[in-house]
Amino acid sequence: MVGKTDNLMVGKTDSDLAADYQQNGFIPVVVEDACGDRDDRVHRANIFDLANKYADVVSSVEVLDYLQER
Repeated sequence: MVGKTDNLMVGKTDSDLAADYQQNGFIPVVVEDACGDRDDRVHRANIFDLANKYADVVSSVEVLDYLQER
C-alpha cells in the first residue's frame, strides 16, 4: 500500500488502537454512533480523547453521505 488511506472504526473503540492506526499511516475515523461502552460516560470520555488526539470523529450520517458522493 502506498500513501495514506482512511480507516473507519466501528464497534468497540480504543485510544491505543486509533494511535496504532495513525502511527502506521492510516487516518483513523471513528463513527461515534456505531460504537460505545457499557457506561455512556466512559464512551463520551473515549470519544473526547480520540477526537482530540488521534482520530476524526464523525456520525454514521456523515459517513453514508461521504460514501454516496464517491
